Amino acid sequence: LLPHLGRRGLALLDSGGKVWRVRGDPDTAEQVDAIAVTPHGQLWVAGPRGLNLLEVERRETEVASRVAASFPDQRDASALLLDRGGRVWIGTDGSGLRQVRPLTFARIRQQDGLPRRTVHSVLGDGGKGLWITSGCGGLTHWQQGVVRTFRPPAFGLASACIDGLARDRAGRLWLGQRGRIPMWERSGESRQFDLGSRQNDGVGPLFEARDGTMWAATLNGPLARIRPGGRLEYPVRIAGLDSTRVWSFTEDEDGHLWVGQVGSASQLRGDSGFQRLDARDSVPSGALRAMAARPG
Repeated sequence: LLPHLGRRGLALLDSGGKVWRVRGDPDTAEQVDAIAVTPHGQLWVAGPRGLNLLEVERRETEVASRVAASFPDQRDASALLLDRGGRVWIGTDGSGLRQVRPLTFARIRQQDGLPRRTVHSVLGDGGKGLWITSGCGGLTHWQQGVVRTFRPPAFGLASACIDGLARDRAGRLWLGQRGRIPMWERSGESRQFDLGSRQNDGVGPLFEARDGTMWAATLNGPLARIRPGGRLEYPVRIAGLDSTRVWSFTEDEDGHLWVGQVGSASQLRGDSGFQRLDARDSVPSGALRAMAARPG
């Protein structure tokens, strides 16, 4: 697992539960705002110093990195997506959505149809298009230069504010909103999962586990999950996980779910609950805003 730690840089959490700080050029990893892992284990890292492609190698006493490619002018990334064509999509904090290829750049901005300048999340649609959220700007779809934004009641949206976005293996689109999780089928039908009147906070991030369970974090702490048959469980209380906000999810090669919180990363170990790694295990402080499983 490669969690990014905001201003605390990068760390590698291995399958044995050991935490390794990633060493390398401090300009590329001192502050990390978004990460994406390639199928070959390379790491795209975005931060104030721009966008960099890192080769990461675990040695006997450390994890070392070197810069394989650098795009220093890409400094305002808030989200990254690596698509099946090898292109990197960059959601920015105020400059729209950009696309990076090995030697070229493309940009999607408000004048191209984006509802807002800030992109909170970007997701492939399973074809040649993208789903994009911009906070309270509704749900935007881009494909081959055509931009279309959907607002309530489209897709079962109750408001234009979206906190979570996911697409499952069946091609269904899941959205996180205040107290609810709308799900849109490829057939065009939608379904609502209501967390109840006591839950009025935003829902996100969303993450589909290997067994088909859709996990959802809420801004006030408790987790929710929707089983493959459509049964909603909320709140989900599991031993070893505290009640603070979950910032990120991922799953390792062995199928274990990981959650990132402030100053900790926790692995779900079946019926025994979560095994927590924190400052005592050398996990740096700060919110783990994103995690990604690295092959091997």
